[in-house]
Amino acid sequence: MDLNPTLFGTALARTLLASAQAPLSEALERLGRATLARPTYRQRWAGLDPGCAGLLMAKKLLRQPDLATLSPKAARRTLREQTALIDGPAPEVATVEASVALPGPGGVAVPVRIYRSRGLRPGGPALIWLHGGGFVVGDFETHDAACRRLCANLALTVIAADYRLAPEFPFPAAWDDALTVFDWVRREARSLGVAPERIAMGGDSAGGALTASVANARRGQMALQVLLYPGTDFTRSMPSHETRRQDFLLDKPLLDWFVNHTFRPNELRHPRASVYFEPELSEVAPAIVVTAGFDPLRDEGDAYAGRLRAAGVPVEHWCESALLHGTHTMTGALRSAARATTRLHDAVARKLAAL
Repeated sequence: MDLNPTLFGTALARTLLASAQAPLSEALERLGRATLARPTYRQRWAGLDPGCAGLLMAKKLLRQPDLATLSPKAARRTLREQTALIDGPAPEVATVEASVALPGPGGVAVPVRIYRSRGLRPGGPALIWLHGGGFVVGDFETHDAACRRLCANLALTVIAADYRLAPEFPFPAAWDDALTVFDWVRREARSLGVAPERIAMGGDSAGGALTASVANARRGQMALQVLLYPGTDFTRSMPSHETRRQDFLLDKPLLDWFVNHTFRPNELRHPRASVYFEPELSEVAPAIVVTAGFDPLRDEGDAYAGRLRAAGVPVEHWCESALLHGTHTMTGALRSAARATTRLHDAVARKLAAL
């Protein structure tokens, strides 16, 4: 039986923290500055944003469970609870509609959630967003606030997909579902009120990996790919997997837990899974690639951006050098995460406006 007797798991904590987002961010920054002043952390966490340092220390002090010590079912529940506390508030959008992306014969239908902002006109752009979570955790609810922000801030249609998760559905189930959703949006573009030539896809972490794979499979069809701290090489062999292997939210035990639930060993270098090993990248969709400095996936994201650029693909790439993996869904607790999210939204808006 999985137990999670932590402060964050109590109803009182959920009520207090959810109603005190601004004080929470200030408290985390104070805790982080005090932590970074201690000799133990001064060098080890040098350059880390104080809010991120405070979040890491709060996790230690509150004895938050590591997801890798839980069953997948318990880890999914825990992530939903934690995200509800640190990501928000979510802006209002005009409508949120549940639907199903229908595949071709023999495929699996994929639940989708369609967010529409106020004042949309037919023929506008759409952004398909694939949530992160290592292919094992994450769902509509963990990324609802993030999708609402994208919809409200960018004034477009956002389509979130609840793709199948491992270990119940290992590789390539999520990859097949991502293709199903993209093909369905293209096929139903007119009825969805979007232009088929203005369909972008993006995702954070695992969602970025899925997006990059779809971009490779559907060259000439995707308008833009948005890769937010993506996984591109699941052999975990690049240097940041060693230099960022512990202390941070995505550490080696958790990353190994995700990978071992999702792939067989002989699948790790498959170009569909690890897009870094795709031999030819010309003519894939233009890309925005954002990585995080305190993230074991940093080097593979940076390297993939370099490979795209070398193949002649237009790429806008930067590293949020002071941030952790996962900050896209921490905007209520971290002011630095909110600023980084604004930078991402501004870049996506510029690219979509040029389509």
